[in-house]
Amino acid sequence: MHLVSSYASTEAILISHQPSKANNAFSTVTYQLNVMDDWAPSVALSKVSFASNYFYDVGMGFPKMSMLAFYWGIFPSDRPTLRKAVYAVTAYVCVAYMIVLWMDTFYCGVPVSVQWSQEEGACSVFYAPIPFYFNFAMNLSSYVFGKQGIDGSTNGSR
Repeated sequence: MHLVSSYASTEAILISHQPSKANNAFSTVTYQLNVMDDWAPSVALSKVSFASNYFYDVGMGFPKMSMLAFYWGIFPSDRPTLRKAVYAVTAYVCVAYMIVLWMDTFYCGVPVSVQWSQEEGACSVFYAPIPFYFNFAMNLSSYVFGKQGIDGSTNGSR
């Protein structure tokens, strides 16, 4: 059983490094759109910007989930307080990133195509400050809650 847990956590850690490859792909697409030197708004660039939000979110969430998978493998099941802390932190991180993904998708409205509208004053989650602040708050709170949840439960009691 321990071997399976160890393998799963190692696999999760390896998967957590994949978003950086996707960011390189988006940089290449942005370069091919010729907007590095001569920036001009376009539907294609707006679609790339919209899609890149998801890779950023995955890049922020997967390392946390890979560390939690690692904790699942190393924390023994005979420490119920510690296991409950890992349950709570895992649930919080999952819910936080589901909310972030939901907000990235529907912040500007139900027809997602609003995100790449070229009309003056059109909403785009890529440039909107509220989703950015919310994403920052979820990232920071999951670090703080995770640190308090895991470290706070290791008070020496079994």
